[in-house]
Amino acid sequence: MLIMFKDHKELSLQVGEQIENACRGARKSNVRSWVPIGLGDLWGAVLHGEKLGLIHPGQTVLDMGSGSGSSSLLWAYQGYNVIGIEISQKLARSSKEAVRKCQNLMKDGLEVRIFNGSYYPKSYIEKREKRKSIAEKIEKEYFGHSRNHKSEIFFPVCKEDVYKKNKIEMKSIDVFYAYIWGVQGPSIMEVFKDYARDDTILCIIGRIDEEHIRKIGLFPAVDDAYSYTQYITKGVFF
Repeated sequence: MLIMFKDHKELSLQVGEQIENACRGARKSNVRSWVPIGLGDLWGAVLHGEKLGLIHPGQTVLDMGSGSGSSSLLWAYQGYNVIGIEISQKLARSSKEAVRKCQNLMKDGLEVRIFNGSYYPKSYIEKREKRKSIAEKIEKEYFGHSRNHKSEIFFPVCKEDVYKKNKIEMKSIDVFYAYIWGVQGPSIMEVFKDYARDDTILCIIGRIDEEHIRKIGLFPAVDDAYSYTQYITKGVFF
């Protein structure tokens, strides 16, 4: 299933400002891994997914590259438990502080946990090192180059697996969430395909060129090449 849309509702100004202010310390950093996502865009995506019955409050979300923590906080505000994984120590540290400042936005019993590390499981990084990754082949063929696990922050040389270290069961996660751009997309989708449960949903925000979508063959044909949010089930990959 692939659903695209562009209608976004407005997020409460007071809530948006509290999250933005709490995450301001991280946003002032010069770390490359932080990507500015409009909270209203993400909130609209979450509401739309709920309206369609694809996701619902109380589920657990994996925020892949949680950055400043704003996306994790938005999911929590909407009623989700969140596991955020961020490669930058500085961003992970400051986003934990942001979560502390926004406890009043979370419903009782909900939990937001931020971990420092790569959101790519160590076994997936090893898969790429052995040149067994379908995503790597797609990157080379359709984007002109593959992501280099030795030079990019997305594929660090990991001494330990953040999932194993913190006893995070990927099969217990209900929603994989990521902001993707360009060449990053195939690897995110491959991790989802390899590690998620069959009923897990992938929610991605970003812009994927329609030509690449059609060539890759991971998606059915779409009418709007610039749709902002996509909900994907594992059935797309088989």
